[in-house]
Amino acid sequence: MAKPAAYNSFLCPYCDAELNPRKGPIIKVKGRLEAPSFAVTTDVFLSSGLGVYGRTTATDVQLNEGAKIEFSCPKCNAPFSEPAEELAHIRMRRTDGRLFQVSFNKTYGKRSTFVIDSDKQEVAEEFGADAQMYREDIDKRLNYFGT
Repeated sequence: MAKPAAYNSFLCPYCDAELNPRKGPIIKVKGRLEAPSFAVTTDVFLSSGLGVYGRTTATDVQLNEGAKIEFSCPKCNAPFSEPAEELAHIRMRRTDGRLFQVSFNKTYGKRSTFVIDSDKQEVAEEFGADAQMYREDIDKRLNYFGT
């Protein structure tokens, strides 16, 4: 019998809820889209593979290129960033037990992911064609934490 693939665990930074149930290949978060005349919240499913992009919603909500999604925890409802921020932030526990922060953009169609070493407070890995566009935001965040 083949051994199942090992995936990193993704966690809410506030309540430690596991975002990828059974440590599988999908992360479940809540997403909120707002416009002047409406707002909708739905479950959003992301790949747990770093640098693998695409989002699926649990409802018939159609995501258009450029839509900004506010992500939050499906358990405690805590937001993964402030609305003015361009990146959402969650925690990741690698299969070897080490903890990292993972920051990813909130704009549908853009591709950027940063893995931040929690101990060193530095970017350990970055992925995506649009990563450079968000690098200044990451550097400001790291400077805020004292690096």
